[in-house]
Amino acid sequence: MLPSPLPGYPVGPIDAATGENYGTSEAHVDRDGEPATDQPAGAGTPIPAQSEAHCIGAGWLGSAGWTVELEWFDGQGTLWQTRLCHLQEAAPLAVGDWVKAGETVGLVGETGAWPDGRKSATGPHLHYVLWRNTVRVRPEDWIDFDQMDSLEEGDDEMLTYEELTALKDHLGLISACLNQLHE
Repeated sequence: MLPSPLPGYPVGPIDAATGENYGTSEAHVDRDGEPATDQPAGAGTPIPAQSEAHCIGAGWLGSAGWTVELEWFDGQGTLWQTRLCHLQEAAPLAVGDWVKAGETVGLVGETGAWPDGRKSATGPHLHYVLWRNTVRVRPEDWIDFDQMDSLEEGDDEMLTYEELTALKDHLGLISACLNQLHE
């Protein structure tokens, strides 16, 4: 299991602004129908990196607001990628930066807007998206959101950027082959 993206904050089926229920964590999906989770927390709550990771994206992403995208290899054959959304402000990261486990990669916020200008976040929270080996997955299947411990730097074996890039290329080829088998 991966550590929680916001240790000490359970997944919240409650709208942080209104207190109304907006769906259970078991069924939570993005507007595009893809799995994701929301963790309500106070605006400005620091968001720690779940592992030593490489920044693969940072900036404004429409309805997701200010975002950070991270990826890492866990040393056990799994490539993880995350998108952290609705950050309070632009993250202090740029594509190519490396972060340590537990390092603050952003602050909880409620940024984002729909194309018509309406605000997309209903209150301060972390909207969290997870990919495992380049396939989007339900975060609840891979993360213990009830974990209340603080994140500590682990001793996972880490790959260099070049090794990570090569692995990502290989996973893409494997995924393409598997897709052809299923056709």
